[in-house]
Amino acid sequence: MPTQVAVPSPVARASRPGSERSGAFGLLLGLLLPLLVSADETKTIPPAPTPKPAAVREISVNEAEQIIRDRSDVVVIDVRTAPEYAEQGHLPRACLVDYLRDDFAAAIESLKLDPAKPCLVYCAIGARAQHAAEVMVKLGFKEILLPKGSFKAWKKAGKPIEDAAKK
Repeated sequence: MPTQVAVPSPVARASRPGSERSGAFGLLLGLLLPLLVSADETKTIPPAPTPKPAAVREISVNEAEQIIRDRSDVVVIDVRTAPEYAEQGHLPRACLVDYLRDDFAAAIESLKLDPAKPCLVYCAIGARAQHAAEVMVKLGFKEILLPKGSFKAWKKAGKPIEDAAKK
């Protein structure tokens, strides 16, 4: 046969001698516990996302061509090597800043560009341009446009190329 245990009611416990202290503790715990739980719950709310310091955005070669043609405020930066720039030509209005040079960041800074204005950055196929964009973000540039496929895609699409070496 199961054993029955008598459990005194909270009222009966509170009325026993010496139980005032434990009753007050229970009351205090009952009042504070919801606050502790709700405070703990606020820790699970994820922080608001921080805005990105710059927008590095890939665009099509058609968009790049239109931007170069229509927006004089956009700076066009070729991050290939000097031989690539000279032998293969470059996009209209492009200035050369070789990403592989040891002082690439200093060379970008020496151009005295407005970091609030957009820059269109390209290389041969896109990898160096992406790395250059990362450096430029650290320098404070706010809008960096990367033509998808870079110079190779530009040339394949038959877009205008300036100063290609004649062979």
